[in-house]
Amino acid sequence: MADQIEYAQEALFSIPAAMGPWNMQLELPAASKFNPNPGEYVLVDCQQAGVELHHQVEVIDENGDPLGGVWVIFGFPGGGPGINLAPSQNYWPQAPAVLKGNAQRTPISGYVQHTFQQGGEDIWVWDLDADGVLKLPSPIVKNCTWQRTPTGRFEHTGVKLTFQRRMTGVIPREQRLRAIEQRVAAIAQQLGMS
Repeated sequence: MADQIEYAQEALFSIPAAMGPWNMQLELPAASKFNPNPGEYVLVDCQQAGVELHHQVEVIDENGDPLGGVWVIFGFPGGGPGINLAPSQNYWPQAPAVLKGNAQRTPISGYVQHTFQQGGEDIWVWDLDADGVLKLPSPIVKNCTWQRTPTGRFEHTGVKLTFQRRMTGVIPREQRLRAIEQRVAAIAQQLGMS
């Protein structure tokens, strides 16, 4: 259908300059070792949170629609409560080995938020399938802190992150519809209907 998959949003390979005061780092994952490669998660947006005292995360699918049923980890690198989500099999090289902090499963809205702690949290997607297998790696946004006004929107402004799942071979709806429209137009032209 298409040589190149076209997504509505570009993947980020670094933290946007406007978010510099937050001092975050973006750790990109190594490719999944599952064969064939199933895909990955990418970070497509990073901005100031729209809610006081919270980090916000949206998870979307290839079409840009909300993705429910995946775990988002708000990790506390220095400690915090343990998270009991060890995969039965792990195909994500260099995935976090110890999970501490707060894990939230996205509802149908694909959105979760978390009241942040004093230190910087690490945030990523932890997508275990129905068998507990971790196939898709995720970027990790490290040291998600907060800023005060006038830099931040609020007295305690966290971050809002958007992660997108990109499964191998899944072509976004918009691109599929565009290809169908082009084929219909070509057929109409051949039939002298245009």
